[in-house]
Amino acid sequence: MDTMTLKRPFEAAKFNHFEKALKSDTTLIGWTYFYTRKAYFYQINRRHDSTLYYANKAIMVYEKLKTPPKSEINYAIISYYIKGVMLNKKKEYSASTRNLINALKIVDVYNPAHNYKGYIAYLIASNQHLLGDAKLRYKYARIALEDTTFKKLSKDYGGGYQFLAFTKEDAKEYDSAVYYHRQALSFVKKINNTRSIIASHNNLGHLFLLKENKDSVRYHFNRANELLKQFGLDSLEEGTVYQDKFVKANMAYLDILEGNFVEAEMKLNEVLKSLESKKIDNYTKELKNTCYDYLIECYYKKKDFKSIIAVSDKKDELLKAYENEFVAGKLQELETIYDVEKKKKRIAVLSEKNKEQEIIVSQQKIIIGVIGGSFILLCLTGYLYIRERRLKTNYEKILLEHKLLRSQMNPHFLFNALSTLCNMIREQSKDSIPYINKLSQLLRMILKNSRQDFITLEEEKQLLQDYLDLESNFKNNFAFELKISEELDEEMTCIPPMLVQPFVENAIQHGISGLSKKGVIHVHIKKAEKEETLHCIIKDNGKGYYSSKKNSKETSFSEAIVKERLAVFKKEFNTNCRFEVLLGNETGTEIHLFMPFVMDE
Repeated sequence: MDTMTLKRPFEAAKFNHFEKALKSDTTLIGWTYFYTRKAYFYQINRRHDSTLYYANKAIMVYEKLKTPPKSEINYAIISYYIKGVMLNKKKEYSASTRNLINALKIVDVYNPAHNYKGYIAYLIASNQHLLGDAKLRYKYARIALEDTTFKKLSKDYGGGYQFLAFTKEDAKEYDSAVYYHRQALSFVKKINNTRSIIASHNNLGHLFLLKENKDSVRYHFNRANELLKQFGLDSLEEGTVYQDKFVKANMAYLDILEGNFVEAEMKLNEVLKSLESKKIDNYTKELKNTCYDYLIECYYKKKDFKSIIAVSDKKDELLKAYENEFVAGKLQELETIYDVEKKKKRIAVLSEKNKEQEIIVSQQKIIIGVIGGSFILLCLTGYLYIRERRLKTNYEKILLEHKLLRSQMNPHFLFNALSTLCNMIREQSKDSIPYINKLSQLLRMILKNSRQDFITLEEEKQLLQDYLDLESNFKNNFAFELKISEELDEEMTCIPPMLVQPFVENAIQHGISGLSKKGVIHVHIKKAEKEETLHCIIKDNGKGYYSSKKNSKETSFSEAIVKERLAVFKKEFNTNCRFEVLLGNETGTEIHLFMPFVMDE
């Protein structure tokens, strides 16, 4: 990742002269500039700890200025950016993003045309790509691409197009994804950036694999391999993420197409072995996942169905490990924020005591001082109390999401899915690979959605559609209907994920299961009357709520989780989030779920 320069770096001797001048006259303003220069000096000399130290010093000095001059504002932006770059290199992507957002806020207030704006936005997009937040990745990539300085000077400009392409690929808009990847390839060819050219060919080959265009797959994978052989690993400078390993894995896929299964299996296992000690981030996950997909294809062509199941288990373990890493990172981030708030509170209390001591010395101002100090302390305590409550709410929310993730897929569903898969493999059914892919896609979608605060109605509908398709594959005695009112914009209306699915699951497992007649499930989402909520109706023609409860020895853990989540949303949105059960005698169950929603602007 390239960085802007500060014209020319200072020589070491010049720092001593500048520091001496600042210390000799306390009225001079320039410490932010001085510490930023030192941070940049150590950055170009690759002394990362010293870079972070002086970037922090610059930021601390700036934050104490009541009315900072333009020069100090400019260098505060640069210090936040340098700190964001260093934290990105340390793989602390959330902390990096917070500092970059601070820089962008200052830019927007004081200097919207600042030369660093595109660089800041691009690095935020890169962090969000690694954290798996597609919406923020797309938003900040757009900001970066619209910045003229970034377009003119940065060798990472093509990466902005790649981020747009990844978003379109996730949405299965493959033609748009191809367009953006080709835009990226065109740009990096102009600046002769070999590592980015290799990455673009890898990305295009993978995309054409999804489009089942084997000729284009061969062309792009072979082209990436030719460039790597021509320029060698030295061409893959700092900032490249596993492109040589992607090339090796992709060449293994071409071996599979040619029937060279032993060679392909050896290459893929070598790539996987090289990743064993690597921290799980988005790039590591994608590379491992690609290797597993290729191995499944290889074993299918060899009719080695036992190995297919073993690799599928490893894919599942990978997704779980990635999700655990993500949740652990979020919890650590909350703990860090909480520790910072406690330190601020301690400093504020000590500062207040010092003020009170000064007031005691000055007898004439003691009454005013006590009243003023008490008022400030009251406001500060109230402020910190509110902040701590918010942190606690966020912490509880993440724990709820983590519990939801563990409980989301009912053991009955997984058992039935695996039983169906085993039968397909025994019969050597040609549907086994599509079935594995569809199950993997559903699990991946559930993991992805569980990380989001809100998803679109379109995404929720797709998840329910895939889930019901899989369930109906091994329970052929029911039909289903998903309906969203025309008044709702499916692409713009967003709801919390995983609220509807547990009720649909209960309808299958405890409602229509065991019926002699054909089961039917209806799901209808519409705008609630006289309420700022969405009204979702889940209806089945099964045995009835009480009847199913009598036959069930377990309390629905998913239902308890939904109640906890609705209670949190009720406080957060000040709306009557709830669910109600309308009971029939023996004629089925009707659930009325009232959910919060927001509009994606």
